[in-house]
Amino acid sequence: MHEPNRLWPWVFAQHQVWVDVHGAEHKIESMPLDYVENVIQFCRGRAVRIYVLAADDAGREELSDEEGGDQGAPGLIDFIDWLERTPLMRALRRRLDRPTR
Repeated sequence: MHEPNRLWPWVFAQHQVWVDVHGAEHKIESMPLDYVENVIQFCRGRAVRIYVLAADDAGREELSDEEGGDQGAPGLIDFIDWLERTPLMRALRRRLDRPTR
């Protein structure tokens, strides 16, 4: 269990678990598909906040390309695009592609 009511930056840098509002971990590979879709929409609605948390956690204003940082001009970050490149979001998308698992 983790502290509740908190977005954890480390969650977006890995591909195995989601931490819910109560602080409980959920293995992505066994999450129900409707829950996966809800998590994706939740994250997309908070893309800017998640980016800021991840950059702050890394101790910088912007993230490097290796951390899913901007691929374009400095200061012109597409936050949704950045979010979709995180290990967490890629894992959630893969989960939707493999519904029987």
